[in-house]
Amino acid sequence: NFDSRRVNLLPEQRENLGEAFRLALDFAKSPDGWLILVGDTGCGKTHLAAAIA
Repeated sequence: NFDSRRVNLLPEQRENLGEAFRLALDFAKSPDGWLILVGDTGCGKTHLAAAIA
């Protein structure tokens, strides 16, 4: 369950989060190499990883 439509996001942030999810999901379907999630504490790295697992 990954929802990029959280109320407290700016439109650009929401768009970036949606794109990150799509890219991570594509990688999970056909993993080749490494996928590194980078960001500040609380930005959703672990949530994103769990959503594509």
